[in-house]
Amino acid sequence: WSVDVGYHDVPRRDELEPGSFELTVAREEYEPFTFSVHAFRDLKDVRVEVGTFTGPAGAVLPRRAFEVRYVAYKFKRIGFSGAGLYGVVPFVIKPLSTVSVQNGQTRRFWVTVHPDADQPAGLYRGSLRLLVAGTPPRTMPVRVRVLPFRLPDADMGLGMYGVGITAPY
Repeated sequence: WSVDVGYHDVPRRDELEPGSFELTVAREEYEPFTFSVHAFRDLKDVRVEVGTFTGPAGAVLPRRAFEVRYVAYKFKRIGFSGAGLYGVVPFVIKPLSTVSVQNGQTRRFWVTVHPDADQPAGLYRGSLRLLVAGTPPRTMPVRVRVLPFRLPDADMGLGMYGVGITAPY
């Protein structure tokens, strides 16, 4: 998931079917995972629906713990050498209600899981459904392991270059 998926990237044959996702998250942590859709024809009203996630002793990971967004792209200069190279690059992550994907485009979706402080620990199983107007829904299984603790607050700056507001220089 750490590799950028470009606007015009085409999936390999083994990437054509939806896979499953498994992630581990501490209480109150934000943990993302991504997937992409490549359109072989124009797709209208594409949306992602979060299903029910059940865990140990019937505990439920609520839908509010999931945020579904998509990556918007931008045509811009690539690099700073002044060589005049331009391309379409990932630009910003936007909240998803519905989005269209044109034939030949790839659209990347970004899902963030954020369990509450009192979320019971354990493995939660559920799914995401990819809904596209005029096609049957596609289901992607997801397993979320919630750890029984909260991560400590950072004791150092986490800004650019690993420093806080006041840089050491």
